[in-house]
Amino acid sequence: MTIRSRQHHDASRRVLRPAQIGTRVGAPLLGGRTWHLDAAGQRLVAANARIAPADFAQLMQLASLHPELSWSPGTDIATARNAHRTNTPAEMRTALTNPFTYLESDLRIVNGSVICAHDLGATDGMSLAEWLVIGRQSGRGLKLDIKERNAIIPALNLTRAAGIPGYRLIFNVTVSGNSDAIATPEQLMQIRNAYPEAIINLSVADASYSPGLVRTLGRIATSIGQPVMFPLRWDLVGPNVIAALRPFGKIAIWNDPRIAPGNIAEETSRLRSIGVDGMIDLRKLWS
Repeated sequence: MTIRSRQHHDASRRVLRPAQIGTRVGAPLLGGRTWHLDAAGQRLVAANARIAPADFAQLMQLASLHPELSWSPGTDIATARNAHRTNTPAEMRTALTNPFTYLESDLRIVNGSVICAHDLGATDGMSLAEWLVIGRQSGRGLKLDIKERNAIIPALNLTRAAGIPGYRLIFNVTVSGNSDAIATPEQLMQIRNAYPEAIINLSVADASYSPGLVRTLGRIATSIGQPVMFPLRWDLVGPNVIAALRPFGKIAIWNDPRIAPGNIAEETSRLRSIGVDGMIDLRKLWS
């Protein structure tokens, strides 16, 4: 978690008027490039400002620097390089200055607003509106990991307001194992109807992948339609689970410091040989 001074903390909570945000800012330290924020983007950020104006301006400048990292329609998601956590200005700054093609946020409701926060109680994250506008400027893919059920529709509405095209989006939603986070069938269909091209990650928090759970995942995938992906935990998944889910969507395997194979490269190669599309290595902050 980033530690801020009291003065910085207070400044980051100011409500900005569109005129304070500006539409074009020079960036001489970054090669003289500029960024442009349209009227809709100005209003969206002004209504949901959390970070200091200088931080927002710097991140918009950084987001403009690498168009070669933009995510194009039809690109295979298995080729993505994902910045696993970009909730705070510092995390986003690191992501934008490295060759990641996807940016990921964790979303919660705080005082009625959608905030980027991986952990309950975290207060140093951007608003989703700020994150979306910066992400839109970058051209990169955007993954929204929605941690709470009541954040799903507000996050969807903000994403639509930001004008993000569906081919650049992944919505990660929980469908089993955590009652506070589980998306309803209606919410899943609202995502799909709003974004036919977006990938919907069907995430589970169960302690095992039982045959019944695997069948449920297949039914959900069929009901909402493609594209769908299953993020599965490395130490819980086996060839039978992979084979059963493969007809219903892409498969990504994740690990973290508590659960990780000894040789990631060898294990990734093995998993790909049995139908897995990619390995998400969470032993580092960035994967």
